[in-house]
Amino acid sequence: MNTIEGRARELGYRVIGGDTSEGADYLIRFYTGRDYEIVDHHQWPGKTYRSVVLAKRL
Repeated sequence: MNTIEGRARELGYRVIGGDTSEGADYLIRFYTGRDYEIVDHHQWPGKTYRSVVLAKRL
């Protein structure tokens, strides 16, 4: 994560994001522990679960 976030900064990105299952509490804790914030929810076609969309300012 440090490498990816660092590279995104080098390339001039100001925000990085991703998503995970709404039920993956351990992953949500992991990302929020790295200063990601939940910014939205999304239901991907063909998936039986809803996702949380997370973003972090770089």
